[in-house]
Amino acid sequence: MFIGHLGVGLAAKKVAPEINLGVLFIFCQLLDLIWPVLVLMNIEKVSVNHAATVVTPLNFSHYPFSHSLTASLSYSLIAGLITWRSFRSVRV
Repeated sequence: MFIGHLGVGLAAKKVAPEINLGVLFIFCQLLDLIWPVLVLMNIEKVSVNHAATVVTPLNFSHYPFSHSLTASLSYSLIAGLITWRSFRSVRV
């Protein structure tokens, strides 16, 4: 799952080499960085169930604010505006 996010960051580095790769990785992982904060604030829910999946015992039961389509588009728009204000380049 995470390697796909980082792959997008590496592809973006090819398109916009002036942006730091670490910043691109943070933007690509933004939803997964916001999610634990919302879980700790008890806004989103996760439980531990060892039979849930083979890979992880986490059962993601309620996470509408970090991974919904509307939230993803909103976070992408915010990240795009921050990047545009920083670099003043539409390509970036």
